[in-house]
Amino acid sequence: MELNNALQEQLSKIKGSLKNYATLNYNDEESVAIGIKPDHETQNKVFVFRFSEEDVIQFNDILSKIKKSNSRSNRENIRSQLLVKCDEMLQRQISPVECLLYSTKIINKTLSDEMLKDLLADVVADCVKRNNICTISMKNILDNWKWTNQVNIVIRACGKAGLTELLEEICNKYSKINEYKYSCFIALMNSKNHQLLNYIFEILVYYNDELEDDKKIKNYFSRHFVVNFQEKGIEELRNILSSKNLHRAVQNTIDSIIGSENNIIEKARNSNHGNSNDVFSDCKRIITSNKNAGKRIQAFMALGHLNSTDVGPFIIKHLANKNHSISSNEKTEAILTLGFLKYSAGKDYLHELASQRQYKYAANGALLLMGEKGVFKKIIMDYFEEDDVEAIMVAKRVLRRLRNKVKSPENKRDYIQHMNHIFTHYRGERLSLAIYNFKDLITYCGELYFNDLNDGIFQLFGYQQKRNNSDDMGVSEIPISVIDQNYMLDTLTSIIDKKNSNKFHDFLFYLFNNDELFKKTIRGKAQVLLTDQTKFEGKAIVANTKF
Repeated sequence: MELNNALQEQLSKIKGSLKNYATLNYNDEESVAIGIKPDHETQNKVFVFRFSEEDVIQFNDILSKIKKSNSRSNRENIRSQLLVKCDEMLQRQISPVECLLYSTKIINKTLSDEMLKDLLADVVADCVKRNNICTISMKNILDNWKWTNQVNIVIRACGKAGLTELLEEICNKYSKINEYKYSCFIALMNSKNHQLLNYIFEILVYYNDELEDDKKIKNYFSRHFVVNFQEKGIEELRNILSSKNLHRAVQNTIDSIIGSENNIIEKARNSNHGNSNDVFSDCKRIITSNKNAGKRIQAFMALGHLNSTDVGPFIIKHLANKNHSISSNEKTEAILTLGFLKYSAGKDYLHELASQRQYKYAANGALLLMGEKGVFKKIIMDYFEEDDVEAIMVAKRVLRRLRNKVKSPENKRDYIQHMNHIFTHYRGERLSLAIYNFKDLITYCGELYFNDLNDGIFQLFGYQQKRNNSDDMGVSEIPISVIDQNYMLDTLTSIIDKKNSNKFHDFLFYLFNNDELFKKTIRGKAQVLLTDQTKFEGKAIVANTKF
């Protein structure tokens, strides 16, 4: 394998020096390691786990394929390869975190890409969930590494993995340092842990309108706080608003969140012939002049409850006006509102939008609301083949908004039939993409999981065949990769509860008890689920079993 100069330099400094610990003299951010040597006494410990030259080469080979691309399939292919390599190292009881993140210095300039940073944080978080030894590496990196990009990835991974104690240490050490503050904030928000709300609020108290990262913090807070912390979080916001001296921009953002209890929507729902014009005027004012995107989205939602014949033409005119800066979520909501209004005069306009990739899910969703036949099949068929990140986000929003339509007998039947067709006939990358998009959708909106899908999922793991063979023969291989098995188990983790756990108990025990067909990571996930008292109360049959 031919290696580039940077990797050759890395390997020359690592080779022969990897013991329990290694030390490092830091140069600049773009350089590789300078002067690695074994030293058990120094406090500047870089590597806790022993890894080989071949491990570095293999990570480098995967990372070299990374492109700045919006293609979901490219990124998921990279993620899958990284997880397979990490899994191989974990089976040797070696945490892959230090080796992986040290290898990312080869693509250091590319790590300005936020989506790539999050992808790598996902991989690290997944490693922690598979084996707790990875927290040792993460703690070491947070204590001793000085490479900004790599430390930021670990910070974000701590949030995704919900490592509360490490997050508290991170905040105490990094949250007031500009290079790390944004990642700290994202990690705290992604933890969804109410115990950490004070750390979130503390970062907001020191908001500086002149710093770009602080503006990103404010925007991230505005978009994700209610979703992640819900009503209890809103109550805490009320308390902070009265007890802290906040920057006006932050205070306005909190005001908009506290006020996001659908006041304008409630007015529209309760409107009658006497005040609907007033509500329409309020909505138009918010949509055309309010700088808060959340408020504008709520105004579009409110318009869907009005009977005024002027609403449809107003929305179409607003969408066509290129002078208005409209976010993707706003456009989606505006287009769906035409459907909620049953604005039949806008059908030709919607069919025109449905032919454009960026609008097709919202436009077809609006046509579905108007009762047009066949469009729901098109939405789901397109979604499970979709590999564009932006389009997937729009599709998920549309499907969640239309979940009651999805649950109607005809659409539910079409949905289940198509999913079972995927499970039975798709293979390779096409199936992998569909499984990942399925996980994404169910994690986003659990109401779109139906028990009628169980048999199709069981079939992917060979369980259906085993149940159908009384002689206990017939399952020789599993048609999906270990990565896809992990994704599917992650999906089930999000929907299994005490009410439905009896439908999954035997299946999970089949996974746990089958070391010929399933790797330790899959059997381990099944064990974790089976011993989760919030899901299988009174059925902890494998709690103390060791592999």
